[in-house]
Amino acid sequence: MADAGDAAAVRAAVARTVEIYGGIDMLVNNAGLSLGGPIEAISFEDYQRMIAVSVTGVFVVTQEAVRNMKERGRIIHIGSSMTRYTGCRRAIDQISTQIDEEVQRCAPSRSWQLWRSLG
Repeated sequence: MADAGDAAAVRAAVARTVEIYGGIDMLVNNAGLSLGGPIEAISFEDYQRMIAVSVTGVFVVTQEAVRNMKERGRIIHIGSSMTRYTGCRRAIDQISTQIDEEVQRCAPSRSWQLWRSLG
């Protein structure tokens, strides 16, 4: 387990998982942070934290997982449609599409599934 907003902690958690289990077969991204209240009340630091957890964290853990997946893998991205989080959700959707296209192009023999629940 790691703080999804801390890239070094995420990388260390994936490395430890690979060390213990010898690889990764499935990744479930379910971290997210939403901010409430009017925009003028949201601090820039809180906004950066939301992006770090909800977008950058998803990118980093997915990147590390793909590097350590064997011949097949499954990635599940779970998101939300909460108002302030919607921009993050759209970013995750684009990251998901890019990863799916890249893996299919670069490793077509790999058994690969990417499932998105971004309601």
